[in-house]
Amino acid sequence: MNTPVHLLMGVAACGLPGGKARNAAALAGALVPDVTIIAMVAWQGWVVGRTGGQIFGTDYFTAFWQEIFAVSNSVPLFLACAALGLLARLRWAVAFGIAAILHVLTDIPLHAGDGHPPFWPFSDWIYVSSFSYWDVRHGAHILAPAEFVLCLMLAIWLWVKFRGLPARLVIALAVFVEAAFVFGAEMIYGA
Repeated sequence: MNTPVHLLMGVAACGLPGGKARNAAALAGALVPDVTIIAMVAWQGWVVGRTGGQIFGTDYFTAFWQEIFAVSNSVPLFLACAALGLLARLRWAVAFGIAAILHVLTDIPLHAGDGHPPFWPFSDWIYVSSFSYWDVRHGAHILAPAEFVLCLMLAIWLWVKFRGLPARLVIALAVFVEAAFVFGAEMIYGA
């Protein structure tokens, strides 16, 4: 899934109106699994000067980046964070861990050949799905619009739940970025 939908899902599952620390932690937890990919794209593209095709065709699959992605997509690490949060009665830590786990688990069925080991460091197993949120050869022409509908449904629900301006700006920005991903990819790649 695209990052904006993960953000909305994380807040929908773990956020609470008026719970600023908890909401920020839910957003951060939902973002963390993708932060390493965003960092890779920024570094490889802007600093090293690689093209998108080189980044996602070669660099993404190098052992160096795959190890980093394994850490940022580790259910056991996020489960430990949530468990420690429960023990210490830190609701923000629980929200962070659960939002991150939700991100990882919803990504598993949507990565056809480009997934991550969700049980690192205990296992290098990677589920190879038949479906992809971005690759039209694996159903993205259906999944991307469906993901956008999910984004809109989450946004509407969160818009009603969260009435503050900062929250609504985040919601609107997430919908805008998701629309750019989905419809921009359709215009560029014919998805």
